[in-house]
Order: sequence, then structure tokens, then C-alpha cells
Amino acid sequence: MIVQRPRVAIVHPWMPHYRVEFFERLRTSLDASGITLEVAYGSNPPFARDRGDEHGLSWGTRLNDREISLGGRSLVHRELWKPALEADLLILEDALRNTDTYRYLLGRSRPHKPTAFWGPGKTMDKTVGRIERGVKVALLKKADWWFSYTEETGKYLAASGIPAERITAVENTLDTSALSEARNSLTDFEIDTRRNQLGLTAGHTALFMGGLSATKNLDLLVTAGRLVHARDPQFRVLVVGDGPERERLAEVAAEEDFLVMLGPLFSAREKALVAASADLMVMPGLVGLVAVDSFALGLPIVTVEQWPHAPEFAYLRSGENAVIGNTTSSAYAAAIEATLSDRNQLQQLTDQCLRDAELYSLDAMVSRFSDGIRGALALRA
Repeated sequence: MIVQRPRVAIVHPWMPHYRVEFFERLRTSLDASGITLEVAYGSNPPFARDRGDEHGLSWGTRLNDREISLGGRSLVHRELWKPALEADLLILEDALRNTDTYRYLLGRSRPHKPTAFWGPGKTMDKTVGRIERGVKVALLKKADWWFSYTEETGKYLAASGIPAERITAVENTLDTSALSEARNSLTDFEIDTRRNQLGLTAGHTALFMGGLSATKNLDLLVTAGRLVHARDPQFRVLVVGDGPERERLAEVAAEEDFLVMLGPLFSAREKALVAASADLMVMPGLVGLVAVDSFALGLPIVTVEQWPHAPEFAYLRSGENAVIGNTTSSAYAAAIEATLSDRNQLQQLTDQCLRDAELYSLDAMVSRFSDGIRGALALRA
């Protein structure tokens, strides 16, 4: 008798570059367990197109979608994907804005064909009201399984009434193997040469790496950097990235030499070389997957707690693999100075970052996700 392979369908909102390798490895992992994976995704949002982050999945399905406005809210109306209705397990983004989510929930029979949500569980990068939070929790309770981005968001789901035994904390991450390999291959001569090219002094350099947008609290980067530089003229902040705030930062850099604009870097080796030229990373605003990059690069982050962060902020532990301070310019500047001046503590932070790089590896995420899928499939009647 031929046993039919279970089919798992994932509807992803869009396909950023860092998700491609995840889906490739997840497909391979599930195939080894006799499970077929299918993935569909929508079009890239404007912010992703602006930064050139437009990718596809060779074996995936691109779905037509469009943004619509309803009652002052932006919704995504995406075409229905027939395999999602028929799959043994369907995994959806846990967002209120996707109109297809409600149609999938109505069109599938439960528990014969379980449905799961995947995401942060709650809105973290902006403030939402009590009613919206309540609606989000009510939606989440319509599923049979939950893939939480982090262990912390898993705890939030459990506290909201989701059965803990049906929550898989996947520890959301990206593939940093190229960064790690590049970092490990660098020679002291290469690092010293790049420092000299950039006019840097070892022990006096911070790195900002990410999108140059309002969410990154760049005003604090400038004001705190200015304070540190006033007391330490050798202090420099390397800025790697691009975005709508680039020109404004470039104007500051043209007047004040502590800010060094390097633009976007795409090569893992170039990123690793610049990171090796710095002593720590400064991220005064939103922290997300850059936390994982900091682990791979062995470059601890100095950030602030009182700011909207992505779920991966939970990976940072102040005094262990990062420094988390306050949002005033003087307090943030003091945190940077204290970290740079205490070489023993800085080395301990660096060592812990490198150890945590293994904990938040892409292979570990794929393993956790695969385990959750097998658990969800076991719910089938």
C-alpha cells in the first residue's frame, strides 16, 4: 500500500533574501522525514523594493496581492492559493492585515487539517491599543499550533491563553555562516590596513550597521557620538547602510569627522573586515536580526531598552552579550565610553557573542521548525 506523504503549505507575506536559505533548508529537512513542503508568497512591500531586497523562491509560488485601505487601516488582499486549502498543515503569518487569513480559516476543516500561525505574536515595533491587542489574541486562538519567533514571544502567547504544549519557539534568525567564515579568515594585516585606510584608532571605534530610517533613532546616534568624541577626539562611528536618512547623516559627516559614512556593503567579507576594524556596535534604535549579525561578528551591541524593538531584541542580555542603557544622550554616551574603556568586559562580551552565534544558527532554527511541524501534523484526526 502506498502511503501518501503529508503536505505542508506556508503562505509567507513576501520573500526577503534571508528567508530563501531558510526555506531551502526546511524543505530538505522535511523531505528527509517524508514530508512535502510548498511555499507561496506575496509581492515585496515598498520598503523592501527601495533597498533592493526583491527575491524569489525557484520552487515557490508567487501570489498576486494589493494593498487596500479600510477604516484608516492598511490591509493586504492576496489571492487564495488552492494548495493551502488542501494541505495537511497550513502555516500563516500571524498578522491582522492579511485578508486571505480569514478566508483560509473559514475554508479549512479542523482538526482534520490543522492550521498554524508563525510570527512575533504581538506588535512590538509600534504602540497598539487594548482593542487591537484583544483582536490579535482572538485571531491567534483560531489556530491549532503556533510558531513563535522567540522564546519570549512564546511566553507571551502562553500567558494569553495559548496551550504551551502547542507552541514552538523557533528562535528566528538568518544564515550568518558567510559572516562567521569571513571573520575567521581575516588576518591582522588586513584589519590593520583597513583601520589605517579609514583613519581609525584601535579601541576607539563603534559601528552602526542597518537601514538608515527613523526607526533606528539616528538622532541619538549623532548626539551621543558627538558627546563621546568631545571627550575622546579619536572616537569614530562607522555607518554602514542606506535609507531615507542617509543624506541627513551625510551632512553631519561632512561637518563633523567622528561620523564616517561607508554606504551599503553587500560582501560578507567586506562587512566582516569593517566590523573587525571596530570595537563594538552602536544600535540606539530598533534592534532585530542585527542581533544575530553581532553574534556572528563577535561585536557586542550597545543599545537602549526604551525603544520599540523587534522580537530578536530578546536575544540580547545586558552585561553578557550586549550593553542595554537609557535613551538620554548623556546616558547612552556614557554606556559607549564605559564599554570601550573596560577592555576585559569588552572581551567577555565578545566571547559570549561568539558562543551565542551557535545558539541562534539557521540550522538550529530549521531543526526547531521541523520539530514543530511534526508535532502539528500529529494533531490530524
